[in-house]
Amino acid sequence: MRKLLAIVILTFKEEMHSKLLFISLFIALVCVGSSKLFTSITPGAEKAFVTDISFTLIGWIVSICTIVVVSDIIYKEVTNRTIFILRTNPVNSLQIILGKYLGLAFSLGLALLIMELIYLGVFYYYFRTVMNDIGVLFLFTYIKVLIIVSIGVLGATIFSRITNVLFCVSILIMGNLTEQIHQIAERAQSDFSKQIIEWSMKVIPDFSKYRVLEYVAVEVDYPRNMIVDGVIYGSIYIFITLFLAVLAYRLNDRLMEP
Repeated sequence: MRKLLAIVILTFKEEMHSKLLFISLFIALVCVGSSKLFTSITPGAEKAFVTDISFTLIGWIVSICTIVVVSDIIYKEVTNRTIFILRTNPVNSLQIILGKYLGLAFSLGLALLIMELIYLGVFYYYFRTVMNDIGVLFLFTYIKVLIIVSIGVLGATIFSRITNVLFCVSILIMGNLTEQIHQIAERAQSDFSKQIIEWSMKVIPDFSKYRVLEYVAVEVDYPRNMIVDGVIYGSIYIFITLFLAVLAYRLNDRLMEP
């Protein structure tokens, strides 16, 4: 447990010194702060527009930041050769993967929390009130980030850094287009093509389960089972992905040898 905690703390500190996180926070501040300038295109729905555009931008900013950071997490250890020091301590594969994952989860969670506080400050400054269920928006955005981190950690044990970035970006895009991809499968002429698409969709995360923004932005009640379903789905997906990451790490002899 101490070794795991040490890896978590070390990873957290490394990411907190990353310029990328600060750049992402600055971009979020600029984007959210300027969102009020475009409310003229939606007269009478200014609050919904600011919330919608702010959380959409925050979601994409933190997702791209997550992909870039996590794609470098194992590669950086190999390049600095600190991964081999970890292996001789000894620290097992589970501790390394889980430690890296939790360190990233905490650092990115903190960045996401700061972004939400920026949104709350800007929204209150403009409208002197706050939207309901903002906590649910934060929770669902954070679960999506955790899923992306788990995918990135798995990819980092298999692919090169650039390939892993492309892999994660592809998964992110397809995960946000699951409904459209299902429609393509239904229209497919070949049964083989339809089966391939359907099986691939079982592997790709279904981010449509976390589309609570469309309810919260217009202050409409969302299905209450949405929260439970989203948490359970995310937990299972992350567990399976990290399990595969540990297996892939153990099988990757190239990373284990100096």
